Amino acid sequence: MEGGVNPEKVACMVLIHDNGEARIGDQHKVAARYLPKSGPEAAAFFDQISNLSSEIQNKWKTYYEELENRNTPEGIIAKDADWLEVAFQSKEYVELGCESAVNLINNVEKALETKSAKALIKEIKKTKFTDWWHGLKKMTYKKLYN
Repeated sequence: MEGGVNPEKVACMVLIHDNGEARIGDQHKVAARYLPKSGPEAAAFFDQISNLSSEIQNKWKTYYEELENRNTPEGIIAKDADWLEVAFQSKEYVELGCESAVNLINNVEKALETKSAKALIKEIKKTKFTDWWHGLKKMTYKKLYN
């Protein structure tokens, strides 16, 4: 939705940035207070890519750092996408009865930087988290056995 950037680069950033969490877990904000900011997750990520070619390693390290530091337009967009995922997940928690999760949505809204992310958070706040699948209920499959 943001113009003037490389969407393939943004998509790649979003896809790779949580890889380190596969090894160390996704630390919630309270736990994260006690861990070095770029330490464990970055170390896990860099270890994961250590057997790739140096060209891919360098590219992915750059992408990882751009998202973490938000020092390029693509990094800002990718981080906004990461935060929007937190907001969407929080919206689900709110609608399932954990009303205090609305604080996460509000915190994300304050952190967003791009015009498109700000528009998307407004949609998240006014729609139900299940609205995306309405109209998709029809089963479309071919039986393999009768």
